[in-house]
Amino acid sequence: MSVPARRSALDRHYRIGRSGARVEDAPGVLLAESRPRSMVQLNGAPEPDVLAAALGPSEDEVAANRTFHAGSVRYAWNGPDQWLAESDEQGPSELIAHIENALRDHGASTTDLSHARTVARVSGPAATDLLAKLCPIDVEAMRGGDSAVTLAGPFNVQVVKSGHEEFRLYVFRSFGLALWEMLQDEAAEFGAEIVAVG
Repeated sequence: MSVPARRSALDRHYRIGRSGARVEDAPGVLLAESRPRSMVQLNGAPEPDVLAAALGPSEDEVAANRTFHAGSVRYAWNGPDQWLAESDEQGPSELIAHIENALRDHGASTTDLSHARTVARVSGPAATDLLAKLCPIDVEAMRGGDSAVTLAGPFNVQVVKSGHEEFRLYVFRSFGLALWEMLQDEAAEFGAEIVAVG
């Protein structure tokens, strides 16, 4: 039996282009959807030193409210003993098998969330200002690689600062379109541009 293709919650609503204030100027905010090949929730993860030894990064990279890379997999902390793993190269079953094999002696569990999250990438010189309007946490204090579970407007989100003036927002798929529309509306004052999925 064939597996149905995954479909983004934004598919029929994704319109590349400029909007908002100062359209003649460079946009203050760039918005894009990110579509990693797989996303897996890791629950019951062992202590950071054990997790680091099992997955490969140095021990000082594995910490609460942070992210780390292990090979082609990105891990973002999203609660005590919890991590969201993403891969652009491995499919969900491969990623689950990889994690479960590495942690088979530690009682951790995995859940495929590849179909269950929408990921919005927010970047540009006004990205921090936009998220500061929407999130109750101190977005300006976030360092590159920080991860926080918080709100964006009324939505529960995981916010990862993925680079200089760049953030990723993870939300339940059922709220994906509503979050996307809110980001467009709130970015209008800065000048916004929706760019290609990436």
